[in-house]
Amino acid sequence: MLALVLGSGAFVLPAVSASAPTPDDRSARAEVSYANDVFPILEKRCIRCHGGMDEGEIRLELSLNMTTYEGLMIGSEYGEVVTPGDPDDSVIIQMIEDGDMPDEGDPVPPEELALLRAWIAEGAQNN
Repeated sequence: MLALVLGSGAFVLPAVSASAPTPDDRSARAEVSYANDVFPILEKRCIRCHGGMDEGEIRLELSLNMTTYEGLMIGSEYGEVVTPGDPDDSVIIQMIEDGDMPDEGDPVPPEELALLRAWIAEGAQNN
């Protein structure tokens, strides 16, 4: 704790931790960043099949290109995959929670799923 003396009064301020935010802290803050929080998850878990290179060709499973915000928001050949403001209605969340995606590689950890859900709930902004 820190004591602060002003004039005739003293005030005690609680100690503040200087540690770096954890993924859980980021999912609880007011705004999740597409560039800093969401895109790294997509890059690690999704782009291999949805916009990545495969034998010199761009691989676009279901015509979904997740290499850009615009591509993600266009969606797949079946339509929208992100419903801004509604993570429960977003196909990307449903596919991850059902274990259908990612098709290749490790499952999305709960803390990354929480960030994706928070970003969508906040309106899926390009921030």
